[in-house]
Amino acid sequence: MQRSEILDWLRAHRESVRGDPEATLDAAEREARRHAVEAAWLHAKRIADAEVARWKDRSHGSPARQDWAANEFCHELARDMRQLEPHDAVDDESRWIDESTLGAFERDARDQLRDWIREVVGDEEHRVWAEVIRFTDGRARSLVRAGELSSADLNWEITHSYAETAGRLAAILAHDYEERAHPG
Repeated sequence: MQRSEILDWLRAHRESVRGDPEATLDAAEREARRHAVEAAWLHAKRIADAEVARWKDRSHGSPARQDWAANEFCHELARDMRQLEPHDAVDDESRWIDESTLGAFERDARDQLRDWIREVVGDEEHRVWAEVIRFTDGRARSLVRAGELSSADLNWEITHSYAETAGRLAAILAHDYEERAHPG
C-alpha cells in the first residue's frame, strides 16, 4: 500500500482518525521509522555482544598486529551480517508507533495502517541494515586513523592476539551500535 492510498482512505473516513489525517499519518510514519532504526541497530548490538562472548572464550593464540586483525575482523563481520538482516514482523503496530499517536486511529484505521506500517518498517530496516554493514566494514579503518589501534611493527612483547583484538573490537562495535540506536 502506498502512502497516498492510506492517506486517501483516512481522508475518506474522517471518523476513523482524530485530528488531521496527514499530520497524524506523518507522526505515525516518523515514529515507525525511528523505531525501525532503533531495532536494526539493537539487532547489530546483539550480534556484536555475541561476538564479544565468542572471542572471550577463545584461546589467545598467535600474536597479530591490531590494525590487520581489526580490519579482517570488521570485514568478516560485515560480510556475515549481510545474512543476519532483521526481518521484524509488524503484527502489533504498537511496537512501532507510540500509544499517544496510535490512539488517534480507530480500529478500522489501524487495520488499514498495519499493512502500510509493515512496508515502512521493512524498508527502513533494510536501509539501516545497509548502513550497519558499511559502518561495520569501515570501523577498523576509522579506529586506526584515530590512533586507537596500533599499526606499529610486530613487537612480541606488546602485540595482542587476534582473539584479544577481535573481542575488543566487538565490544567497541556493540557500544557504537547502542549509541546509534539511541542518538542524542
